[in-house]
Amino acid sequence: MPDMDGYELARAIRGNAAYRTVPLLALTADAVDGVREKALVAGMNDYVTKPLRPEALQGLLQRYFRLAVDAPEVLAAPGGSLFHWEQALRTLGGDQAQLKALCARFVRVHSKEAEYVRIHLRDGHPANARAILHDLVGLTGNLCCDPLMEVSRALLDELHHGSMDSLDRFIDLFDRTVGELRRYAAPDVRKEGAASPEQALCRLHDLCIDYDLAAADWFEAHRETLRAALPHEQFVRLVAAIERYDFEQAAALSADAKGGNGNVSDSVG
Repeated sequence: MPDMDGYELARAIRGNAAYRTVPLLALTADAVDGVREKALVAGMNDYVTKPLRPEALQGLLQRYFRLAVDAPEVLAAPGGSLFHWEQALRTLGGDQAQLKALCARFVRVHSKEAEYVRIHLRDGHPANARAILHDLVGLTGNLCCDPLMEVSRALLDELHHGSMDSLDRFIDLFDRTVGELRRYAAPDVRKEGAASPEQALCRLHDLCIDYDLAAADWFEAHRETLRAALPHEQFVRLVAAIERYDFEQAAALSADAKGGNGNVSDSVG
């Protein structure tokens, strides 16, 4: 928050007699000793750390708000998996399209992070490596890639103490985890079936208009068809819009490509 942190906010709320008994729960990225005590001193009742686990939050809500709800079903992650997709799917309320989109985005945006960490450490820039690792701890935790989250956290801690014993294991786990995320996010082209350039573009446009996350899956399934049908510059702009999940811009680009008569034949070289 721009003007006060969570501790200051808690003290301000407790200073108002109307809210002195309202339960306050802190959500923090800090998992170090003393954070809970600091939260309690500020007037909070308890705290939960990131990455947020629904069962942990529900436990606190039940404790302080006496919620009459059933405990969520616990789904076992596949044995030995680096990406616990069933747990991640449960976190998202069963929304497979959203999970596939998040995995695809991680692969597109972050698949080179391990190499960047290695280069920064080789070139004597540990602060840059730590910044990447800090982000990865949160990102991989939210995606339920627990082994990678744990080794990222271990390496981050080592760098704070001038060592990097976990670097090789981090790079190995990172590459294998990205592979699992890529396989999960890959659209089932056989299920979608072949589509003509016009069909691919029209369907993409409709999904973007509806702000449907399945637009990213559809685009990936028909990327080469669209690449061949569109001028290079227009295709590059469409790729950028889809990767940003800027579906409004993607819808405008696809509508422009279709033209006034809904035909892409004029775009094909």
